[in-house]
Amino acid sequence: MLNRQLPLTINVKKLTEQEIQLEGALPVSKLTRVLEAVESAEGEIYLELAFRKDEQSARVAQGQASCTVKLLCQRCLKPYEHALKASFSLAFVYTEAQEERLPEIYDPVLMQDDNVRLVDLIEDDLILALPIVAHHTSVECQTLRYEEGESVAEVSSTKENPFKVLEALKDREFKGSKNKP
Repeated sequence: MLNRQLPLTINVKKLTEQEIQLEGALPVSKLTRVLEAVESAEGEIYLELAFRKDEQSARVAQGQASCTVKLLCQRCLKPYEHALKASFSLAFVYTEAQEERLPEIYDPVLMQDDNVRLVDLIEDDLILALPIVAHHTSVECQTLRYEEGESVAEVSSTKENPFKVLEALKDREFKGSKNKP
């Protein structure tokens, strides 16, 4: 059932009145703001949304979305796949007064009319689900050699001393001053 393509625009009033549950997929390419925040993303977003009216007769939707994106590891600067998952509880309001009366468990969605783009409902939550600092697990990451067990002395002994040239000049200058009468 998850292979079913979801509509891009939905009618919130109709879905909440009929207590519809949506399950399906949307193309990741529709998430323009998410695509700006990641290295790349292909495929589909899998989405589950259950619409209903709560105890206060507010129109609400609860669900989750998931997709796979590629992020840039901040340790080794190589891309890696990250499973992005977000859960949300939304309440659809038409005025600020309705928004103020909402319980805190809901994120308000201010509506102009009954239709809304489905991507607009989930994109903010997916952006918030991105890691603050993207990185591989320590096993997968290609970081500096001394993190894998070599001591710092072993790594530094393999590097050429950048001051070796200055030392040679100093020695030559010192020897030259001894030979002068």
